[in-house]
Amino acid sequence: MRANGPYGHGDSVRTCFVDAIQHRLKSKIDVLLFNPPYVETPEDELGSVNLQAAWAGGRNGRSVIDDLLPIVPQMLSPRGRFYLLLLEVNQPEQLIEYMQATFGFHGRVVIRRRCGMERLCVVCFRRNG
Repeated sequence: MRANGPYGHGDSVRTCFVDAIQHRLKSKIDVLLFNPPYVETPEDELGSVNLQAAWAGGRNGRSVIDDLLPIVPQMLSPRGRFYLLLLEVNQPEQLIEYMQATFGFHGRVVIRRRCGMERLCVVCFRRNG
């Protein structure tokens, strides 16, 4: 903070996920944590730049999640882990099956919690083997 001041006067990059730096991340991430906008919302709320962007997940709350999943195998190191926070409406078991069938990743729910009205879980993915 001292180098860039309280408002981060350094350079910043606005990008979709990691598009701008993906080439530098290939097979280098050991731990990837993702707390996506996962609330089921109308599709027209996606892509907003206001507070809705923090939660708007589109159909089944998965629009943003489904866009990220194909990028994960390229970024994770051979022993890397990907932790994904989900609501039950995001269909965690279906995502686990998808990652296994499509990318050969093993996934499991590592924790389930209720937070107010939300039923949350964290899924951990890793390469098989």
